[in-house]
Amino acid sequence: ARLRTAGVKVHIGLLGGEAVRLNEIYCTNVTTGLPQVTLKIGMSLDGKTATRTGEARWITCEASRKRVHEMRAAVDAILVGIGTILADDPDLTTRLAGTDCRHPDRVVIDSHLRIPSRARVLAHRNRGRTILIAGPHAAEARVRELRELGAEVIIVAGGERRVDLRLVVERLFALGITSVLIEGGSEIAASSLEAGIVDKLVFFIAPLLIGGREAPAVIGGRGVGPLAEALRLRNVRWDAVGEDIM
Repeated sequence: ARLRTAGVKVHIGLLGGEAVRLNEIYCTNVTTGLPQVTLKIGMSLDGKTATRTGEARWITCEASRKRVHEMRAAVDAILVGIGTILADDPDLTTRLAGTDCRHPDRVVIDSHLRIPSRARVLAHRNRGRTILIAGPHAAEARVRELRELGAEVIIVAGGERRVDLRLVVERLFALGITSVLIEGGSEIAASSLEAGIVDKLVFFIAPLLIGGREAPAVIGGRGVGPLAEALRLRNVRWDAVGEDIM
């Protein structure tokens, strides 16, 4: 108003959407008081994340995997469920060319602290923190053991089988984590969507047909009943990445 009174033409909101997208992490932080959460999923064209025998490496192409590592390098933390650790024993580090590659913190949702003591995520003390999210029923002796191995163990309220993911992201934000990339399987994907913590989805769709009733689908959980309850996406964009679609 002061500028207009002084005779200066003022235009408000120009390229507002582009500005928010450019600063999406910061905008999410200041408007929600939470980290920006991105759910990343690699899938076949028919919506499967693995075969009926559990084989999942590699559904997506090498170019897509490189893009995922670039995404990892751009966030503060990667989050997976304990099922991913038990099935694949991943490193959850960033593998890009160059010695100054940035490694985000590794966050594992593990209500009862079933993570093996020799899990790879516990072996990278010089490549970001390993943060284990446990429920109130986790054994105290196990908590002490894992802390001695260098992990940070955070107890979060929840039910008998799972922790409250809304409380999880609140605690992560209190630790200075402003952005989170969820890379888990179908159940952590379903849980995060049901908890309403996901801000952004990134799907890598490979030109493969896996089929099979027993092959895991992209999103687990119960799913919606009426179609009207389905989550609808906004601001959808796509790009070709190698043979895949992102």
